[in-house]
Amino acid sequence: MAADTLKIEFDESIGNTPAALDRGSATIYINKRLYNKFTDFQKRFIILHEMGHYYWDTSSEVYADAYAFMALAGTEYQSLKKCYETLISTLDSDNATRSERLRNLKLLIYYWDYQHGNEEAGAELVRLMEMEAATGEGSVTIFPGWTITWNTGKTAQQYAQAEVLLAQAEETKETAELKTAAAEYAMESDENGKRIEYIIIIGVVAAIAWLLIKG
Repeated sequence: MAADTLKIEFDESIGNTPAALDRGSATIYINKRLYNKFTDFQKRFIILHEMGHYYWDTSSEVYADAYAFMALAGTEYQSLKKCYETLISTLDSDNATRSERLRNLKLLIYYWDYQHGNEEAGAELVRLMEMEAATGEGSVTIFPGWTITWNTGKTAQQYAQAEVLLAQAEETKETAELKTAAAEYAMESDENGKRIEYIIIIGVVAAIAWLLIKG
């Protein structure tokens, strides 16, 4: 899929969600009534999440979350925390995917933080991995097809494998940021276009009214 084919349109009929993707028409629909309640950072996460569905051609919410996270991680102060808080804010408590998505994002956050020098995050990740391994295999999704699994006997080995995969993930970050900028520009252009249309319409109506009065 070409990076320049994705479009953004405003539509409040998409339901109780700030954004939704129509993969067939390559369009992200924005429900401004809900979307505008979020911070700028949260809006970027929301858009990137939908972009993740499109560019990775996946219906997985976990993959789409990972796409958004990898684009935003480290971009500003407390970005990791803000990613997690965005997911909490956008998912209703009765959402069937909420638990899995929050869990996967938490593990990915700890892992990313460890890779960028936080040893405490690495220790916490290992603790969580081993806790899950005590009751069966655990896993964390980084990219489509790149799901790291572990068990008590293989934790160190799988942890090393995760390091390699996250290093590969970093290479996609710049591309994702460019796509985000393009999407935000498209939204701004659409808004400006609508303002111009309104101004033209008002001008035409005023002109007609003036002619009627003079006539």
